[in-house]
Order: sequence, then C-alpha cells, then structure tokens
Amino acid sequence: MSDESVVKVGVVAHHELLVTGIANLITACRHLRVVGKLSAVRPAPLRRWVLETKPDVVVSADRIALSVLDEASRVPTPPSVVVLASADGDPGPEQFIAAGVSALLHSGVSTEELVRAVRLAASGHQVVNTALAPELVAAMRQWASFTEMAGLTSREREILHDIGDGLTNIQISSRRNISVGTVKVHIRALKAKTGVDHRAELIALVHGSALNS
Repeated sequence: MSDESVVKVGVVAHHELLVTGIANLITACRHLRVVGKLSAVRPAPLRRWVLETKPDVVVSADRIALSVLDEASRVPTPPSVVVLASADGDPGPEQFIAAGVSALLHSGVSTEELVRAVRLAASGHQVVNTALAPELVAAMRQWASFTEMAGLTSREREILHDIGDGLTNIQISSRRNISVGTVKVHIRALKAKTGVDHRAELIALVHGSALNS
C-alpha cells in the first residue's frame, strides 16, 4: 500500500456517541475515509455490514470488539481490526491479542497514534500500544513465536482461541461453520503439535499460564 492510497475505515462500538467521535477523528485525516458506522449490533448484522461496506480496517472499542474480531474473520476478505481498550477493562487486552487483533491501543491514545495504527494495520502490520500494558508486547511476541514454532495453521489458531473462550465442540462447530467431526480432528492436531494431552492445557496456553510457567 502506497503512502497516497486511501484506507477505507469502518467504525463499530456499542454507543453511537463513541462511534461518531471516532469517525470524526478519522474523517479529518488525509488518506483515511470512513465507509461505515455501526452501533449496538448483533453478530449477523455486523457480518452483513462488513460485507456491504468492505472496509480495509475496522476500528472498534469496548466489549463489542471481540464480536467484531470474530465476525470479521468470517468474511471472504477479512478487514484488519484496530481495538481501543483499557488495561483494566473487560475483556482484557490479552483476550484481544489471542483473538488476532491487528492493532491494540489504549482508549486514551492520541489522534496521531490512532491514524498511524490504522495505516499500519491496513498494510498488514501488528501494533500494540506499549502504554496499555508493556508486558503485553512481550506476551504477544511470545504467543506469535509459540504458534509459529508449533506449526499451527490459521484454522488451528482459530479453534485454539475458541477453546480458550470456553466453547464446546458443538459451539465451535457453529461458530466456524464446520462439522463437529472436523473440530475434533483439529483438536487432536492441536494436542499433537503443542504436546499437551488435555483440553484444560490448551485453555492454559491461550491464557498464557502454560507459556509463562
């Protein structure tokens, strides 16, 4: 992506006022264009909205951002997702990292930092704001290194994240639109590649306890 290209941005949050505020910041920036705004959504409308607006990047905030990450991953050409979060919020920053966020920023980030993160995310880079929680930068790198060393496929990483969310095989099947049998095949592969025997150990991997022990 060249410096002069326009990045199409969608904005999603629970509250319309927050959506409008973020959209106004982005609209004022050269080479960024807001193609859609959405507030207080359910998963199905969210996925349809992504398909219709075709953003390069979705900027989201608060708890709805996890749904954004999940639903955006289901479209043929998934957008990058930039999340504004707080260090002590729910969900925590580590959950967004495990979900595959492109850029994770503190909710009090400056306009300049937000714009930079959007453009980097659109170019395929991953960004974590060190002011959010410095230890998360190391954790993210450790997690990326672990999944790469384990040779996990993108589907296996998705299912490992689902397991970390506490989903059953049936729920994973529904979320990923695959059969329960296929879910079990992926879980067997995950156990073999990560060297664990039990589902609880896979959950521990997602939440970092096994990696940090």
